[in-house]
Amino acid sequence: MRQTALDTPPTFDVYIPLRQIHPDGVTFLRENQFWIIRGATDPAALRAPLATELRAVDRDAASSGAGPFRALVEAWFGPRRFNLALFGVFALTALLLAVSGIYTLMSYSVSQRRQEIGLRMAIGATEGDVLRLIFGQAARLLSAGLGVGMLLAIGARPLMSSMARGRGMDPSLAILSAGLLAAVTIVAAWLPARRAARIPPSLALHGQ
Repeated sequence: MRQTALDTPPTFDVYIPLRQIHPDGVTFLRENQFWIIRGATDPAALRAPLATELRAVDRDAASSGAGPFRALVEAWFGPRRFNLALFGVFALTALLLAVSGIYTLMSYSVSQRRQEIGLRMAIGATEGDVLRLIFGQAARLLSAGLGVGMLLAIGARPLMSSMARGRGMDPSLAILSAGLLAAVTIVAAWLPARRAARIPPSLALHGQ
C-alpha cells in the first residue's frame, strides 16, 4: 500500500480485525477511519445512504470529507501539475527570449557587416554564399550556447536528481532540447540571412 504519497514505493501492510488491536490504539482507529465504497452510480449519490447506514450502527458517528476517489487523487497531483505548468511557462518564456535574442543579435551583426557583404557580392559572392556566412555565424553561437548549457546541466545533475527523487537526466530529453534550440536558431537567423543576401552591392558599399 502507498500510505503517504503516490510516488513513494509501496509498503507491506497487514490487516487484522479491530478486536485484535491493543486497547490503547482502538480510540485512535475508531476516530480515524477511511471508507472506500465502489458503486455503479454517481459517487455523490452514495453520500446520503452511507451517512444513514453509519447512523444506524452508531448514532453518534460523524463523517466528513466525502467525495469521489478520483478527486482525492487529483487533489494530490494538483500542486505538482501546477508546478509543471509553471515550469512550462518559464521554459516557453526562455524560448521566446532566446528567439528574440538570436534574431536581434543576427540583425545587428548583419547591419554591421553590410559593407563587407556588399563587397563580397560585388566580387562574385552569390546569395547562397551570404546565407552560408550568416548561418555559419549562427551555428557557432548555437554550438557555444549548447556547450555551456550542457556543462551547466551536468553540474546541476545532483540538485535535479534530489528534486526528481533520484531520477537522472533523460538523454532523449536532452537531445530533444538541443534539436529544438537548433530549430529555433535556424528560424531566428533566417530572416536576417535572407535580408543580407538581398542587399544590393551598390547600396552596401556606400553604407546605405
